[in-house]
Amino acid sequence: MQFLVEGLLVGVLAWSHGRAAQRSVGVGSDGNSAVWRLYHVRLSPIMLLLGFVGIVIIATISSVWPSVSAARKTVSNILRYQ
Repeated sequence: MQFLVEGLLVGVLAWSHGRAAQRSVGVGSDGNSAVWRLYHVRLSPIMLLLGFVGIVIIATISSVWPSVSAARKTVSNILRYQ
């Protein structure tokens, strides 16, 4: 469970940092940036939601195998090879 939660946490933090970086370079939907005026960039709130759902799905899928693998190991086997 710990690996799964850690994978999801990393995915959510990556999404939030990406969102903050996207807003800071001026492609946000505030309408005042040069990129907005030049390229007519529009960021729909539904795209933010889809991006968040997508990153949660990807993080979950990529965390399942390490989680299952760690759950199958016994403490004695882990300590034997440490």
